[in-house]
Amino acid sequence: MGNLFILVIVKMVEEVSIKSLDKQGRIVIPSKWRKKHKVKKVKIIIRDDEILIKPVKSPKLTELFDSIEIDIKSPLTDWKKLKREMLTGETK
Repeated sequence: MGNLFILVIVKMVEEVSIKSLDKQGRIVIPSKWRKKHKVKKVKIIIRDDEILIKPVKSPKLTELFDSIEIDIKSPLTDWKKLKREMLTGETK
């Protein structure tokens, strides 16, 4: 039986820069990264002697809600008629 070889090539692009810390331990995150991710918050992960900074994206509000479409004849301003039609299907 023959051998099967699978070759996986992963292209990782790393950009390395050396930054100075100010007296309070702050650094400036490169503008290229900030423009790419367009976020106001970041997640900081500390692993041994490494610090990872990842963008925290806010969810779209539309993803947080479900929607339903209904065919109604009652005006939306008359809640009693609207409720009756929704529950019984009758319009008066």
